[in-house]
Order: sequence, then C-alpha cells, then structure tokens
Amino acid sequence: IPRNERDSVTGERRFTNCYVKNFPEDVTDERFEEEFKKYGEVTSCKVMRKEDGTSRGFGFVNFKEADHAKAACEAINASKVFGGEREVYCGRAEKESERKEKLRKKYDAIRMERLKNNQLVNLYIKNLDDNIDDEKLRTTFEQFGTITSAKVMRDKDRPEVSKGFGFVCFAQPEEATRAVTAMNGQMVGTKPIYVALHQPIEIRRQMQAAQGQRPQQMLPRFQVGSAMPMPPMNMGGFGPGRGAGAAPVFMGWPQ
Repeated sequence: IPRNERDSVTGERRFTNCYVKNFPEDVTDERFEEEFKKYGEVTSCKVMRKEDGTSRGFGFVNFKEADHAKAACEAINASKVFGGEREVYCGRAEKESERKEKLRKKYDAIRMERLKNNQLVNLYIKNLDDNIDDEKLRTTFEQFGTITSAKVMRDKDRPEVSKGFGFVCFAQPEEATRAVTAMNGQMVGTKPIYVALHQPIEIRRQMQAAQGQRPQQMLPRFQVGSAMPMPPMNMGGFGPGRGAGAAPVFMGWPQ
C-alpha cells in the first residue's frame, strides 16, 4: 500500500472512491446518490449506462472524506438496499493497473494449474529412430490407453527429417504412468527409447526458482579433508624438569 494511502494509525488503505455493482437496472442516478449521502458528503456519483441509456448495473461514488467512504462500504456491501434479488457489492474502486495485475495473476494461476494437470498425462519420448512417424509412435503406445495426441518433432526447414524426439498425450494419468513404467529403456526399432512425464518449461522454471530460494546450508566449521588446526607451540612449552625431546604440554584449543 502506498504510504500516502495508508492510515497512519491502523495501516489500512484509505480511499474515497467506491465501486458499486449488482444493483437493479431501474435505480436512477438520484436514488443512487441519495443512498450514499447518508454516510457523508459526496463529491461525485454516477451510474454507468449503455449507449441506449439503460443501466449497466454498476457505478462509482466519490466521497470527500475517506472515513465516510469506509462507512458506506461497510453498511452497503452485501446488502439489498436498492431492492432486487442480488446482494450489492460496495468496495474500494481499484485503479486500472491494479485490476490488470489481479487478472494477470488469476490467468497465470489457471494456466499453471492446467500445465500441472497436463504434465501427468503428457509423455516426452526421445532417442527415436529416424523412420518413426506420428502414426508409428501412436501405435507403439496405444496398448496402454486412450491417446489424445502423438507427435514426432521435425526440423522446421526440412519436415522430412525427424529430431529424434516426440510427445504422446494420454487421456488419463494412470495410462501415462503405465506407459512410462513399461516403455522406458525398451528397444523401439534399433534404439532404446527414453520415456518420462513431460515437464513444461514454465513448471521447470518455477521449480528452479523455488530451489534457488532455499537457504544455503551452513558449512561445518571444520570440513572433511581440511587439516585440523594445530595448537600454537608457545602455548605449552617445556615444564620444569623436562628435557630436550619431551612433548610440549597442550594447554587447550584457542577460544
């Protein structure tokens, strides 16, 4: 929350512009404004309308004071003050940039969820013979379940040349699992193929980012293979009565 929009005491966002929706189409501008004037001075009020003049079922109210806007939202939100069957929504009017960011996050979450679900049914196969095409790839894996798509990837400039890898998508996750278990390392044509669940690049990046955020482990004070520090020779010395060749007296490790 920007500092100039924060309450200095509670830290809550302060606002004066309210967004209102889900009210009946027969609510006039006058009736709309009259309801909100109960909570404080209104500087502007508008019901949004279509080209033919009919209400679009939402509008905006701007108060002079933030406290009045907050009071109006608390009282009107989830109520039926304008009649009708639907509960009215009344809350802070978001900026266009905020709405776009929320929509972007929403769509990104939906897309990532779809990718995660698809990776449970989509197989990545590599080390394919050059003569294996889409139909042969499908025939090889159709024994494990219903295949929705099978594709051998080919050179962009020379479509007749296989890149040696492809994808097979099953209808159910358990079918894909059976195929991985049975076919990975099996000879298809003249080569042993590699079969695994396909991880989309977005998922791999997400996993790599999560791994990069893990705190690094603290290294031990003395690592394996490094020399143990020796006590300084001047800490012990020779005690009374000790002759040449006597072992120095170790007084302890330095603190």
